[in-house]
Amino acid sequence: MPKIDKVSCEPFRAWNRLEPRTRKNEFEDTLKCEVHDPLWMLTRQWQFGEFQGEDTGSAIFAKIKMLSTRISRYRSATGEGETYSDVIPLETKVESEHPIQDYHASVKAAAWLMKLLKTRFAGSGMAFDHGRYLSHLKGLFPIVPPEEPLAQDSHQLTVNKLHKVVNEPLNSFLAGYGNQWFDGVNVYQHYKTALPVAGDPVLLDGSHLASVQAALADFISWFKKNYEPDHNANGKGAWLNNQMEYQFGVAFPEPDKPNTVLQAEEYYNGDLEWFSFDVAPAGEQTEGLSGASTPEETGLQSEKILTVIPTLAKFGGMPNPRWWQFEDGSIDLGNIDADTTDISKLIVSEYALVYGNNWLVVPYAIPVGSLTTIPAIVITDVFGQRSLIQPAVQGNSDDWNAWGLFNLSTRHAENASNVPADTRLFLPPCVVKTQESEPLEEIHFVRDEMANMVWAIETRVNSLAGGTLEGDVAANALKSAIELIEPPVGAIPVDETARFKYELENTVPENWIPFIPAHIPDQFRAIRLQRASMPRWFKNEYSAIRPVTRLLREGIDEGDNALEPMFVNEEEVPRAGASVMSSFQRTRWYNGKIINWLGKRKRLGRGEGSSGLQFDSLETVKK
Repeated sequence: MPKIDKVSCEPFRAWNRLEPRTRKNEFEDTLKCEVHDPLWMLTRQWQFGEFQGEDTGSAIFAKIKMLSTRISRYRSATGEGETYSDVIPLETKVESEHPIQDYHASVKAAAWLMKLLKTRFAGSGMAFDHGRYLSHLKGLFPIVPPEEPLAQDSHQLTVNKLHKVVNEPLNSFLAGYGNQWFDGVNVYQHYKTALPVAGDPVLLDGSHLASVQAALADFISWFKKNYEPDHNANGKGAWLNNQMEYQFGVAFPEPDKPNTVLQAEEYYNGDLEWFSFDVAPAGEQTEGLSGASTPEETGLQSEKILTVIPTLAKFGGMPNPRWWQFEDGSIDLGNIDADTTDISKLIVSEYALVYGNNWLVVPYAIPVGSLTTIPAIVITDVFGQRSLIQPAVQGNSDDWNAWGLFNLSTRHAENASNVPADTRLFLPPCVVKTQESEPLEEIHFVRDEMANMVWAIETRVNSLAGGTLEGDVAANALKSAIELIEPPVGAIPVDETARFKYELENTVPENWIPFIPAHIPDQFRAIRLQRASMPRWFKNEYSAIRPVTRLLREGIDEGDNALEPMFVNEEEVPRAGASVMSSFQRTRWYNGKIINWLGKRKRLGRGEGSSGLQFDSLETVKK
């Protein structure tokens, strides 16, 4: 009977701590985890049917047949078919366009030419007078600053001049560098077709001819590489304005049959990968890509037999194959919280916990830009038995129950079904990581349901001085400059007895470019978006407000005359809108070469917008 406290009437409780007592100083025998009856373990395995397995043989050799073909031809939607070379990434080939040769390019080119002249003169052993040559070139090729508009200038010429006059970054740039350098772009235009000869005005002395010719040859090569790269014949890349996407295709030579053609019709995000491509159906003719391969292109095909020792696939948190072996606790696969709809989590957990030790890895380096297939694998186990492993059963490209990994979809007609997917592995010649500059130009496409149109808002424009300007800031500055030249007309006097006044149309900022619905030819209800223009009243006449960014100026000449219309597919501007920007990209290719290019990309917008544009409005007169 426990002792009872007379005060609290609570029983007195006491605890003793049990501690283990070691009998030996060493723990080797204990950590061995010895089983005293191994026969009992074997019988239990027999009772549970563990000896009935058929995969007891471990793989020791794997013989693989690899069929590979590499890209032979390339064709963009805006160009012609051409032979492909992997000396540059495929993104560069697709996206690259010629940068604008602005004032910043003129100063940068001038500085580079002076550096080349100094190098060439030093190599020839002659003294180079930097000040004399700089002053001489400034006289021959001066940088012409923006002109102030004159009273007799036409309307469009006045507006074009005002665009540069009110450009503060450009004026600051010219104030700092305009008088110190010459126009390097003008030098390139003057000598890009023929180098100077004896007696040319650019020479200060006849003995300088060889050094100046060598420096100008290097200068022309440098200028073409940076401002007129030979990545695309037309210098526009594969961009289509009506789709606001890149569109191109590549071809692979095939033995004894027409080329395999892969086409990318909706590439716009700047991240080119294998899933950007679709396989063109057999028999479809694509100009410049389809057809039989030439004898030179057949050298891009290869067939290789590979014999290796397969190794066990390992990953973080993988269960150890031995029973008494400590595992890494940093990854807790048993703590995966997956719902029935989390297919990816369920697949990963099943692979890791159930089939983790049943996967083998065979290392093989696939060439970049190749389309590779493995017809079969022969596995030899420790018992000398050989097993033929064929590719996994692949479903159709439109069958959601089919299993596939890295499959390429095959394009087909709208009502076609049961189209097999292409199970080959495509490793495109794309970059892994790039450095991207700030947007050089940026446009936001927004839907304005109240005005029943789409607006292309120029949020960033090129300052022509190596930087950008806010679109609304540039538009307001231009509007203020126009009003200084011609003050706005005062309000029309309203009858004192009137209760209402009629307004035909109000206005919007000049960096808002309208796109109006237009019927597609030979279509009954389908529409597309056509670039339009808001009117500007200046010098007693109406004229069209033109965009400033290069993307929206398709079909507009330097005099702001619209020679060709610009269309954008209606589905390219969803209710969320779209944002298109151009920026410089920089990367290092696998051959160690540093590559720069200017490209575009499209992103989802931020929703609808309202311009406040109204037509035929009736307003109450305030008294």
